[in-house]
Amino acid sequence: MDGRKKLVRRIAEEIRNCFGTRAVIGRMGVNRFIILQNREEEGMIEKELDALSGKLQAIHSVDGCPCTLFLRTARVDCTETEDVDEMKTLLLRRLSGNEA
Repeated sequence: MDGRKKLVRRIAEEIRNCFGTRAVIGRMGVNRFIILQNREEEGMIEKELDALSGKLQAIHSVDGCPCTLFLRTARVDCTETEDVDEMKTLLLRRLSGNEA
């Protein structure tokens, strides 16, 4: 398995460790993951994302190859969209900075 695949697996593992069975986790391309989770108390998701960010920033190499990771996030509430496809589109727009 090459370094990129190992890195993706490591990132996925860290996401699973932070969110466990309380979320559905998917991959939306080479460097994007989606986490679908029922609404919890407002600060809980931010705490989980902060913990995940710290874990990802602590990864400095995979398979002997140096790397630096940063976490960028966007959130969408289910009431903002009609279906998952719309949700994905809105998330991508928010990640790119085209919509608040």
